[in-house]
Amino acid sequence: MRKLEELIAELEKAEGPSLDLDGAIEVQVRRFEAAATGLDEMHWAKWQHYGNHVFEGGTEYDAEHFTGSLDAAVALVDRVLPGWRIRSEHGDNYSMVEFVRGWGAHKEILGIATSERPDDQIALCVCAATLRTKLAQEEA
Repeated sequence: MRKLEELIAELEKAEGPSLDLDGAIEVQVRRFEAAATGLDEMHWAKWQHYGNHVFEGGTEYDAEHFTGSLDAAVALVDRVLPGWRIRSEHGDNYSMVEFVRGWGAHKEILGIATSERPDDQIALCVCAATLRTKLAQEEA
């Protein structure tokens, strides 16, 4: 399984949507969900993927197309960073994504990420920013 840092680097270098990255993202999200249960890592399910096909034991399914669908990328944010909302800006040759929680003077901004990606690859930027933000939370 890829380390989270390696997956983020691959997302940032990707030239377009990738089923393999979609599967790797889903496996990583499963690890986040397992960690949230408080169980020791030795008791976590051992999720794996082949392309976007995710499996563990007798359970198999296809991961969402996170890297190619803005809807799936936004759903990823809801799973990984519950309670945060996305604010983004993008144009012909760049994308900027940040996560915001709260309002007015009580607003927190987390996980600002920029990318020199065309407008049609905003889903990749959202995925990378989401995972980079989760990594920062885990390291804090």
